[in-house]
Amino acid sequence: MKDWWLALNPRERAILAIAGVGLAAAVFFLAIWEPVFKQRDQLQLSVESQRNNLAWMEGSAAKLKGLRAASDGQRIQGGNRSLLSIVDQTSKQTNLRKYIQRMEPESGDGVRVWVDNADFDQLAQWLSNLERHYGVATARATINRGDKPGIIDARLSLNRP
Repeated sequence: MKDWWLALNPRERAILAIAGVGLAAAVFFLAIWEPVFKQRDQLQLSVESQRNNLAWMEGSAAKLKGLRAASDGQRIQGGNRSLLSIVDQTSKQTNLRKYIQRMEPESGDGVRVWVDNADFDQLAQWLSNLERHYGVATARATINRGDKPGIIDARLSLNRP
């Protein structure tokens, strides 16, 4: 290789040396410089996106704290009453009591309720009110379609956490 290099005239050697330096610069740029800066740009975009997410989360957290503070004023009702009496009273208030065939206490602070031929919308509203105002959750629900549209039979397990 050395003999070949020395066999070239000085002008050819200069051209090849300049081309070698240019090729080395191109390889350095394409293999090292460009990927590093492309990765840096992607990371900057990612950081900006994460900052936007953080700002949104902080704003949402502040809203949540405000809602939580507002809901503290709306305490759960009937905290010292038995769940069975709450279910009985609220079902009477919503005219759903006539469709309840059976209510029985369940282990812990739970109640099983059998509802026959009731309006689905009325039952859903009653369950929603129980949850919102009394903190009563529906642990299990089996709902079967009745003979008429909108009429259902339901087996419910309600509890208060």
